[in-house]
Amino acid sequence: MELFGADSASDDESAAPPPPPHHAALAIELLALRSLHSRAFPGCRWELLLRDVDPEVAKAVEAKGIQFTSSTSPPTSPPPSPPSLYDCVLSQSAAAPPPSSLLTFSGHLILLSSSSHSTSQPNLLPTPNTTSCPWKTPSLAKEKELLSKITLPRPASSMSASGLTDPLALPPCCIAGAASRLAEFGVVLIPSFLPPSAVQPLTDAALSDFEAASAKLLERGIDLSDPSTCPGMNYHELSAREDHRVDLRNGPAAKEMYGSPLHEQLTSIPGIVEIVERAFTPRSEADPTLHLGNYGLHNFGGRGPEETPAAERGRFGCVISAPGASDQAIHADTPHLFHHAQCPAHYVNFFVPGIDAGDEVGWTAFVPGSHELGRCRDLMEGGAAGKRETHEATVRPRHGLGDVLLFDCRVLHFGTGNTGGVVRPLHYVNYFKQGFRDNKNWDDRERIFS
Repeated sequence: MELFGADSASDDESAAPPPPPHHAALAIELLALRSLHSRAFPGCRWELLLRDVDPEVAKAVEAKGIQFTSSTSPPTSPPPSPPSLYDCVLSQSAAAPPPSSLLTFSGHLILLSSSSHSTSQPNLLPTPNTTSCPWKTPSLAKEKELLSKITLPRPASSMSASGLTDPLALPPCCIAGAASRLAEFGVVLIPSFLPPSAVQPLTDAALSDFEAASAKLLERGIDLSDPSTCPGMNYHELSAREDHRVDLRNGPAAKEMYGSPLHEQLTSIPGIVEIVERAFTPRSEADPTLHLGNYGLHNFGGRGPEETPAAERGRFGCVISAPGASDQAIHADTPHLFHHAQCPAHYVNFFVPGIDAGDEVGWTAFVPGSHELGRCRDLMEGGAAGKRETHEATVRPRHGLGDVLLFDCRVLHFGTGNTGGVVRPLHYVNYFKQGFRDNKNWDDRERIFS
């Protein structure tokens, strides 16, 4: 099966046809495309034309509610390099596609047609959290541009309400796009990825442990609402992160969650893991066979250089930001492994906002591109000019429940202040390259809960 117009100029009947895509994968990618287009250009519908439709593909596509027309005739005069719909969606200045136009999708051609064309601008880009960082430049143009670059728009995933059961929740095109952004900018935001029902048990467990730990510590004369009573706290279950901000893990409710199928699924989502592993072990574009020289991957039962080493993962933790928390100092969570050269990532964090709240609760701000040694040097050691550029390069994503974010732990970032009236849980999972560990800020010798 080929999408309408693909390879239509070839007359070589002896050439082997390309292998057909997996039926379910094709259907999910088409669903993502349709959702992206309808959100970017409201009022403008699109119609997909398929050529020589395989019955199984037709069933898979129809099962996703996608309307299409079968055709055996190619489009007339296809442009040599049709623009990508994703490029149109992500470009702030892009106008809506014309009422009838050809665009590319996963290497094929599709026909976009409209009965009611809208000229409205795309409206998928996240907006900055303007209530934080009053020192930011009044102009938001550059920040919006940077946000558009680190964001991978996608529809709500096809996961069931009870958990993550579909390994294709992130289609291949989204995985490639996210991996590319993570490598280039050190951070990628994926909106509307998780259903709220998958996040709520994490939030319930974190808030329960926070309340229980607060009560236990109060018995020892430590009041988490009074920073003067709790300087430098580090326990097996809780670690201080500045005033009114603590990191939680290993609490009673968390330990129950650690043994659940939902926790296993949320920490090993195939698409997320693949993005991380691509970041840890990228392959050379200049020399596509260079990785074959990594012969040590045959050791210890390995399958050799064609294998991508698996990422190691931690368990869910949660950073609690209580009302009164101020902006953190800008920092990176881990050092580079070497001083002399820029290496691939070795430590990536997966952020999952725990509540659907306003900007006042304080989300995390990032400086895209600062995971690179030279860029970070110029920003942090560049005097007044470097400081000004750091301010201009800072982005403050506004998060919604279900959004997720991946970042290279070498990228500069900081939590913004919580000026609201509610506790803000931010869940996370640490992913490590094999052999790396981050053991700072925790004291396993002293426990809050016996």
